[in-house]
Amino acid sequence: MFVCCVQSRDCMSAALAASKILKKLAEEGAEEEDEAEEMRELANHYERHAIGVFSECHCCDEERAQRLLIRISSSWGQTTCLRLALEADDKSFVAHSGVQVGQRSLWGSGRSKVTLGFRWSSNGLNCC
Repeated sequence: MFVCCVQSRDCMSAALAASKILKKLAEEGAEEEDEAEEMRELANHYERHAIGVFSECHCCDEERAQRLLIRISSSWGQTTCLRLALEADDKSFVAHSGVQVGQRSLWGSGRSKVTLGFRWSSNGLNCC
């Protein structure tokens, strides 16, 4: 998966997708607990990589970083970085201050259903 992340034009999406895949494999596919723990650690590594990329972008150009969160990636199933992070339950990525600003901006503008495929309800965050 590292090769995919390094060679991908969209390395932040690739890292978040790798995190999502590894967490799912750890949950469902690991035969031994050691194997599952290694997958979770690797998933955390990729999440930290995505945070690093986003932090660097956010420091250089906040507006562009916000667009990066909601840009649809054809390489990863027509989804966005923000949606990948939410689906992967990448709490550290979602908790990043720049990501939080982006979420508030999206949900305040009413664009969240279109760009994320999620919406808030009385029961919390729901997939559309």
